[in-house]
Amino acid sequence: MAAMERVEDAGAKIGGARKDRWRDAAMTVADLADLNPEEAGRYVTKDLVWKVDYKALVEAGMPPMVAALVKLCRDRLAAKPSLNRTAAGTRGILRDADAVRRDYVTMMGKVRDVLEACRTPEDVAGAGRAIRSGIGALDMHGCPPAALDLLWSVFKDRSWPFDVGYDERKRATALLAEGWPGSSVPAWRKGVVVRDYGDGHFRALKGRSYVSKEHRSEQAALDEVREAWEAKAATRRAGPKVPDRPHLDVLERTGLPDLRGGRPVRSRDFVEVFGFKGVEFGNWVPQHERRRLMDLGYDALMDMARLFDLPPRAMSFGGTMSIAFGSRGEGGSAAHYEPDRRVTNLTRMSGAGSLAHEWGHGLDHMAGEIGQASPGRGQVRSGSGWYMRDGPRAKATEHLGPECSAAWGALMRTVHARPRTADERLADLEKRAAAQDRRAASLGKDLDDYRRDLPEGRRARKVERDMASSRDGAVAEAEALRAEAASVRSGADRGPHGTVRSDYFAEALKLSGPSGYYQRPTELLARAFECAVHDGLARAGGRSDYLVHGVEAERFEGAGWKGNPYPRGAEREALGEAVMTMVAAMRHHLVHLAETMPEPGADDMARADEALLAEGTPELPGTDGGAPIPDDADGEYAGISPGR
Repeated sequence: MAAMERVEDAGAKIGGARKDRWRDAAMTVADLADLNPEEAGRYVTKDLVWKVDYKALVEAGMPPMVAALVKLCRDRLAAKPSLNRTAAGTRGILRDADAVRRDYVTMMGKVRDVLEACRTPEDVAGAGRAIRSGIGALDMHGCPPAALDLLWSVFKDRSWPFDVGYDERKRATALLAEGWPGSSVPAWRKGVVVRDYGDGHFRALKGRSYVSKEHRSEQAALDEVREAWEAKAATRRAGPKVPDRPHLDVLERTGLPDLRGGRPVRSRDFVEVFGFKGVEFGNWVPQHERRRLMDLGYDALMDMARLFDLPPRAMSFGGTMSIAFGSRGEGGSAAHYEPDRRVTNLTRMSGAGSLAHEWGHGLDHMAGEIGQASPGRGQVRSGSGWYMRDGPRAKATEHLGPECSAAWGALMRTVHARPRTADERLADLEKRAAAQDRRAASLGKDLDDYRRDLPEGRRARKVERDMASSRDGAVAEAEALRAEAASVRSGADRGPHGTVRSDYFAEALKLSGPSGYYQRPTELLARAFECAVHDGLARAGGRSDYLVHGVEAERFEGAGWKGNPYPRGAEREALGEAVMTMVAAMRHHLVHLAETMPEPGADDMARADEALLAEGTPELPGTDGGAPIPDDADGEYAGISPGR
């Protein structure tokens, strides 16, 4: 009887999050050599170079007032290096990104050392001079350009971050009055200052805005702020829910061919067949579950490859992507894509149904990087725009060629906008015409009042003429708008009628909180992508739950939801077509990556122990028609159940 191999990590080691390296020690210039551009953009930050614990500084002997002033100075420094700075002494020449980061880490360390050595407010006030002196920039107008580049690398802008005057001391005093840094300040109290206006009048401010009415006591003003904050918090808690991926009790795969012939999949198959750079499992994922995840993942990737008519190795983008199962959990997310390591992670218990979404992120990222000769400057390059909606995609995707660039542009336009209907255009024209009528009436009244109040001989002819011209212009504009509306109403003007914000994007705006997560271009793209995969399989009579699940728009309709994360109706169809067109345009890139990737060597196969579990060929888990797979520990596995 054949033996069954253990399922272990395979391929190249993915590696953990590099930020763990700086959990206890500050980042140094020497660390930069090991970072790729995406990692450098993510990890070269103020918080990793200057790790500060103000409470510990005070306990070590720094006076609280000094610690507060140091905090104010630190807060003014750039959170990460700006890669758009020009070199000192040049005319608009951008500095090399690596040089900017080296200067940033170096300078942030020097600032840290000077400020943390301060023991009096006067020390903090003199810190700026000491910092300049230490780098040879005491004379700002005569110092070498390299010293200026070093100094400016930590600035948010060109304003001096080390000023310590009356305003700074006042803000520090207010900070200490809140209990900083020794006690935690309630959320409603942060940043709130109560000002005494004399004669028993107090009013609360946050920044430069009043957040309370006048009160007879400081406590009364604070009570109003607290009550308003609590009322708003209660409203948020009682509001509609934000959609989450529905739980899968049983995974189904129906209407699709058996591509394995019942053969169990090994982790090395993901390297040999799909070309993944690495395959990784969490330490707590038991063997029977690993085997099941291998089978599910293999089938899902094959289903997607068949849908898009792509070779299996295109699923790893030619060996540039890795995949992890339950090893790189991030918060409460079911799955996530890490652009800096180019790895897709599916969580052990909740990752099912997310593979198409995360592969869409990988395709988005790959579209921004393929064919690019120069490294990125920190932000993730992508087809969608990633976190920023920065206008048309033609320039950002021109490296892909005209066809691909046009397809990405059309897709992202379809994501954000839809064709306006004749009725919508008609309503807009009528609204604008009514607004011009009101404007004409107001201008006419102003002209009548002017003529009534001044005798003809005292009127300024130019003023009177201009007022009459403005009124007549508004009348003419209203008439033109009504004529355009009549043409639309009669059918003489058949359009096009322009575009309006898509319902898909409007719903995403409803769902987005302060982070703007749902409205990010890459998330809009990934959700549209998984819908296209789901609907494409459904049209062929297929269903592949591990690949995509829970994207039906009707799941999230109704008053119980804050918004619908997925497109619906005609917009969903248009987005599906746009996604399929984009993937078809990208196909030659994907095929080229698959065909030109090197064959995996012996060192790229399974790395861990390939010991045999037992002699013989035991029955594969999950072949009993849908019963849950028994867990190694307690005989009952409450997570993924076998599909059909």
